[in-house]
Amino acid sequence: MKYYTPTKLSENISETPEGFLVCIGVPIARTGEMEYGEHETPLEADEKGKVIISRSEEEVFRPETIASFEGKPVTITHPVDFVTPENWSRLAKGTLQNVRRGEGDQKNDLLADLLITDSVAINLVKNGLREVSCGYEAEYVQTEEGRGIQTNIVGNHLALVDEGRAGSSYAINDHKGENKMKLGERIKAIFAKAKGKALTLDEAMNLAKDEEGEKEEAKDWKDAYDELVKMCDAMKAQIDSMGKGKDAEGEAAGGQGER
Repeated sequence: MKYYTPTKLSENISETPEGFLVCIGVPIARTGEMEYGEHETPLEADEKGKVIISRSEEEVFRPETIASFEGKPVTITHPVDFVTPENWSRLAKGTLQNVRRGEGDQKNDLLADLLITDSVAINLVKNGLREVSCGYEAEYVQTEEGRGIQTNIVGNHLALVDEGRAGSSYAINDHKGENKMKLGERIKAIFAKAKGKALTLDEAMNLAKDEEGEKEEAKDWKDAYDELVKMCDAMKAQIDSMGKGKDAEGEAAGGQGER
């Protein structure tokens, strides 16, 4: 599939005249073994609460599996419910295209090109949210305690996440930007520099954005990136409580601990 992308941001990321992002050859899934926690699958976990799931080449590259991911939406983190026609306009931030099996060193990977069309998602990717995680349905077969296999995989969406289950290799590749700090890490650094100064979440996000030299407005990030919101709110509460502690010397120690 060909794209008209006159602006090349990096080796694998380009920008269309409208400002959409095209991310080429993103690994979205692989064959082999994956580790799941207890209750993340319908299978019985081992004594450590872990389940090792095996995905065979025949299942990952099954024509029906590949076709099921074609045209499916890109989301920001995994939604609570699968993407459907009823919630698509709210959750879809782009689409998967040209889903195919990789070649050479990527022969065990399922690849896709991502067309990211939402301004919030575009800003997040530019600022380092690069790892991906598939949302899909599958059938499971228990082979022994704590082990099983996946069959009949059917894709629903691909989520942009801070840390994917398959690791950093399954991400939007950008060799020129590989040393960028993750957005979440950058927000943490901003709060650390504040040293007790009260900051709103939006102020911290804008500071993080400014450090990267980005000029785009990011006022919608709080609604789109719920996990980041929770993290920042918790950090702000911790900073506020530290400041109040100085005025409350002599009182009984107490309060909330770290989550």
